[in-house]
Amino acid sequence: MEHGRQRRGPTVSTEQGAHEWAVAMRASAERGKIGNLTLGDGMNLVRADVKLTGRRDGTLRWYEGQFRVLGRAWDLAMPLSQLDRRQVAWFVERRAQHVDRETGKRVSGSTIRMHLRALGRIFVLALREGYVGENPVLRVRKPAVEEKAPDRFSFEEVEEILGQMRGSRGARDADLVQFLFATGLRRTELAHVRVGDVNIKSRELHVRHGKRRPRVLPVPDGMVPLLEHLLSRVGQDKRGEWPGEGPERYLLPGATEQRRGAFVDRTLKRWKDKLSEGRLHPHALRHSFITYLARRGVPEHVIARLSGHKLSASSITQHYVGVHGPQVRAAMACFWDDGRGEAAIGVA
Repeated sequence: MEHGRQRRGPTVSTEQGAHEWAVAMRASAERGKIGNLTLGDGMNLVRADVKLTGRRDGTLRWYEGQFRVLGRAWDLAMPLSQLDRRQVAWFVERRAQHVDRETGKRVSGSTIRMHLRALGRIFVLALREGYVGENPVLRVRKPAVEEKAPDRFSFEEVEEILGQMRGSRGARDADLVQFLFATGLRRTELAHVRVGDVNIKSRELHVRHGKRRPRVLPVPDGMVPLLEHLLSRVGQDKRGEWPGEGPERYLLPGATEQRRGAFVDRTLKRWKDKLSEGRLHPHALRHSFITYLARRGVPEHVIARLSGHKLSASSITQHYVGVHGPQVRAAMACFWDDGRGEAAIGVA
């Protein structure tokens, strides 16, 4: 209870974590009584909240990138209470006029919206702790965002790309591209897959590190050779570090999540330049995975289960629709069965 009102903290998985969060929030509240909260202190509030609530490392890196932009616009020692609606509107107008030196293009509306999202998070926590009386970000008109169709490939285009890669001595890289297309994994999810997460005997692929809850993808028979190729290469490539031993070893080389993700980016960037295919990047393959399932008539709630998406409020009733094993297995088999019992996309 605080000032006669009940306050709720973030969901923390352990008692020790909840205790640490409570101590940190009490300490920050005491500091707020002594003096005004600065912009830099507000950023530290967000950092502490991200760590104590068990968010992914990528989330913290995203905030750090936004904070660097905010730090160039305002002094970090500036009291947060002085950062009003006019200041935020000035920031939006200034960023909209900024031209990137490398690309020669103005900052997009979606980028400015990300800056405002980070700034708004600072005010949300500061408002919750009683440092400020309002969130001025909510009173500023956000810039319009130009709608852009996401990059995606048809099934035939993926087959052609894989054929070109394997014909140019890129069998290992082709397996990586095929795996991303046939599972729809995010780059960060792939960076956390370990050898023990791939169970060929029980035909299961465990995705334990996603934006939402962990999920299990069924492994169709046609996918088994691909997984065997990937597993056989673990630890064999001398160009990268392979942390862990046995089942704990990662599927990709790289000592950290960031390096394993960079390995995926470099691989696809190399073939994007070699094949002159500007759409070739990890998330385009995820878009292609979801689009292909939708075009095959797979229900929305099954696609959400396979892709790790949270269903929108407009389809909240889908939460009550049970997703059965045969539905999920049939959806995954779309990539490996052309309807005649033959492999729709082969593995070299």
